[in-house]
Amino acid sequence: MEDYTTSTTPASEEEKFGGQIGVKGELYLTVDKDEYRAGDEVTGRVLNTPLANPYEIGEYLYPFTFTLPAELPGVLDAQSLGGDVSSLHATIKYTLKATIKVQGRFISDLEASSDITVRANLEPPRDFHTVERTVSKALRWLGCLPRGICHLAVSMTRDVFSLGESPLVECFVNNHTAAVGVHHVKVQLLQKVTLHHPHGVADVCTRVLVEAKCPGPRAGDLLECPVQLATDGHVKFPTTTGRFLSCSYFIALECDFAALTNSVRIELPITILPPPQTFNAAATTITDLSASMASTTSVSRPQITLFG
Repeated sequence: MEDYTTSTTPASEEEKFGGQIGVKGELYLTVDKDEYRAGDEVTGRVLNTPLANPYEIGEYLYPFTFTLPAELPGVLDAQSLGGDVSSLHATIKYTLKATIKVQGRFISDLEASSDITVRANLEPPRDFHTVERTVSKALRWLGCLPRGICHLAVSMTRDVFSLGESPLVECFVNNHTAAVGVHHVKVQLLQKVTLHHPHGVADVCTRVLVEAKCPGPRAGDLLECPVQLATDGHVKFPTTTGRFLSCSYFIALECDFAALTNSVRIELPITILPPPQTFNAAATTITDLSASMASTTSVSRPQITLFG
């Protein structure tokens, strides 16, 4: 068997690879606000610390600004939805990402990202007005034997609310039957998510967010009562409409009867707006933080303006 031997000539440090293994430097990304509306101007800064070749040693600060498209849908994260599909988890999310290319083998590019909250640009109505819906349904036992008529009505002083507000629903049930009592009356706030397919078909999924239940009227009796639906902690995302996903809300009043008699239901759509925009103290904090990061040795670069 022949013996094989190899010999190598040591290469200089420059010939081995440009730079060191791993990331060189750090990258920071900040924005001036925690929440934006579609159509708003986003401003912020990108700061990086000393980098590898070809950058000179020092800190670099890049201000940036760009305008969000006015038709953007708002953020959304809805789970446990049922309906046209067995289960749907719908998400709309926005993330800003900054990348700086670094030369050299075995060196990762520098990246930084920041999630931002974007709300749909929904204009509140100038005037609020009372809204109501009514329905009358003939009840039949086993679908054929007449049992009488049930009248339902629901009304609200308005159908537009801000995120966090609790709708007050006026309910009216007239059980105009001879022998059929209402087992119970339910008032619900439901979230409806619509998935729009490219070919025009849409899947609709819903889930109950808030529910209030009370005993229903007996045969021949009336029930009239106001119901306050506490939404705090249950409704987290305003109404929004996008090309692929839409999120809306509606109030439902439903009467359940004894077995073998169909329920009676009435629905009233509502709109939930984003909370009013207010001055965010965190914006000042972020600005001060960026200012502190930009030390006397930092180099300020021209502002970056992004165009859609």
